[in-house]
Amino acid sequence: MKIMKVHRFSIGLCAAFALLAGAGAAADERVFSGPQVGEKITPFKVVGVGGPEAGKEREVQGADAGAGASVVVFVHGIERSIVPLITVVDEYGHQKRDVLKTTFVFLSGDRVAMEKRLPLVGQSLRMQCPMALSLDGAEGPGNYGLNKDCLVTIVVAKENKVTANFALVQPGIADAPAVLKAMADACGDRKPPTAEALREKRTAGDGMRPTTRPARTRGEGAARPQSRPTG
Repeated sequence: MKIMKVHRFSIGLCAAFALLAGAGAAADERVFSGPQVGEKITPFKVVGVGGPEAGKEREVQGADAGAGASVVVFVHGIERSIVPLITVVDEYGHQKRDVLKTTFVFLSGDRVAMEKRLPLVGQSLRMQCPMALSLDGAEGPGNYGLNKDCLVTIVVAKENKVTANFALVQPGIADAPAVLKAMADACGDRKPPTAEALREKRTAGDGMRPTTRPARTRGEGAARPQSRPTG
């Protein structure tokens, strides 16, 4: 009987160690998307959507990129889950627009459809920072190495070098504090507002809330692994 108890205990102990080892391996797994911290940013082409820039092709991260701080939010798919994060980033980017260039770049293989859809999305969410559509299709700029499994990739840069990178498979408001801190560090804001304060400001004003549900451009309900910000 004692031998059986010891045997069962040993099996249980081995199973526990196996679970811990598996959890550690999963925790160590990192998701990469876009240029990493310390790497140089390079220009790429987009077309403006909405406002005076609608239909106009231009360059993002061009010759003036090294002059200050910038944030590029690459959006691989439009889903309701990303709204809390991108609206907070948009609010702060708009507040610091004099010292921080914030651009939302959407990726899609159907330029015609997205040029029609994105202005409606911008109106619905009351976006204030520039919105654009990548001219490099669903994969985005080839030399940026964007990961299509990441619904959102945020690249923060200063003086032509990446200072923070967030590869987000399942982006949400929980990611906002780290993203806002990276944005604040890049533009020299020592006392940035909290995500909660930015959300309150967003929903104040004229009291408008998003009324149009942004159409999903990726598989609905697909389970995705969690990701970590890199850098």
